Amino acid sequence: MKLTIVSVQGVQFTGDVEKFSISTSSGVITVLPHHIPLISELVAGTVHITENKEEKTFEIGGGVLEIRKDNSAVVLAS
Repeated sequence: MKLTIVSVQGVQFTGDVEKFSISTSSGVITVLPHHIPLISELVAGTVHITENKEEKTFEIGGGVLEIRKDNSAVVLAS
């Protein structure tokens, strides 16, 4: 799935990922390809991304997650 992480500083990450885990206001969720569409409030924490079998991490201070029907997700991070 295509993941884009955007902050006020600009695009922090964009790429095709196998999965990612992120802290929402309801708890930590792991998103896999073809997840149902979703919009969720994010809380401060670490985004764990698996890309090409390697893990990358990004710290965010909160924000919004949108998972779209087209197998993509956007994190608007603060």
